[in-house]
Amino acid sequence: MTGPAGTALLLADDPWSKRIVCVSTGTGIAPFRSSWRRIFFDGIPGRPDQPFSDRAMFWLLSGFANQDSILYGDELQAALAANPKHMRLDIALSLEQQNQYGGPEYVQDRIHEHADEFLDLMQSDDAIFYFCGLKRMYSSVLEMLETMGRENRGIDVPALITKLKKTHRWHVETA
Repeated sequence: MTGPAGTALLLADDPWSKRIVCVSTGTGIAPFRSSWRRIFFDGIPGRPDQPFSDRAMFWLLSGFANQDSILYGDELQAALAANPKHMRLDIALSLEQQNQYGGPEYVQDRIHEHADEFLDLMQSDDAIFYFCGLKRMYSSVLEMLETMGRENRGIDVPALITKLKKTHRWHVETA
């Protein structure tokens, strides 16, 4: 599967045992659709249903302008309803919601709300991260994670991201 710049965003092998975190804005959600469909609806043809490990998780954090602009909303809600133990969904609506500072709620604000958990996943040995969407979203997420990591946890986030990239656990497609 390819993202907006043409580089592969491939689903991890055996996604039923992984913790997968996907972050997107707007149409950047499109490459992740095949992932949640494979994990929650379609499986792999010719293979029996895959059991989820206890730790398996698909967490989608996505930003849209308003409720009417959410792509695949019904499908996401169906996947969440059928798999509440293994799926998480955080949607930010910039024209309808406010962040803690009174400004528009963006996907990076949702990550900020869960920064400790997000940083824990970054430091784990099994979480895989995918980002697709606007460059400014990705740069805002990086800035926020670097600040939260440094000030609250003493984590060198750029070094951690370098390590995640080397182990093929940090994937970015932005435009």
